[in-house]
Amino acid sequence: SQTAKPYDIIYSDDFSTDNSVEIASKYKEVTVISHTEHTGVVKARNDGANHSKGDALVFLDGDDKMPKDFLAKHLQALDKSTPFVYCAAQAFGMRNHLWTVSAWGTLFLWNRNFVNTSAMMNRWAFEKAGGWQETCEITMWDWSLALRMSRLGTPRKSPAILLYRQHSESWSLSHELDAHSNRIIDICENVRRELVNVSIGL
Repeated sequence: SQTAKPYDIIYSDDFSTDNSVEIASKYKEVTVISHTEHTGVVKARNDGANHSKGDALVFLDGDDKMPKDFLAKHLQALDKSTPFVYCAAQAFGMRNHLWTVSAWGTLFLWNRNFVNTSAMMNRWAFEKAGGWQETCEITMWDWSLALRMSRLGTPRKSPAILLYRQHSESWSLSHELDAHSNRIIDICENVRRELVNVSIGL
């Protein structure tokens, strides 16, 4: 239903136990990749990217939604030298909250992540950055990829808004947002340490 039609649509199923593969297979414009065991989001997303042919990539988690103008608005901000464009996210489900984002350079990505999984990435930047990679904390894959791609050029803010579902069984809620501990702070610090390049001058 996008106003800017995608070149191809890849559905990469990470060994789901519902009827997702059956539903996706009904659409002739969708290429279905069905894994025979659970491999995790990193491999599932990279497999999807490897089967795609477009110059730009957008990843969408199975519980989120793209408004009809999502791709068109991302494309407004993308040019050949931009590694990726990012956008705000509107929560729905358990809570209703808008995560706004500022133009690049206003916020410092190393302090906290503000780039969601559905950023539009130039393929050259995605591949040069090494694609999706597992993190030491087995979470925050979008932050890891955004940090690596941000070394390749200046990202830009898109006017698009991702519809980001909030539910009690989400991975991030159960693994990151423990209200009774400082776990989220520890996770952020460990992911930073994994990626930062430090130079010492004497």
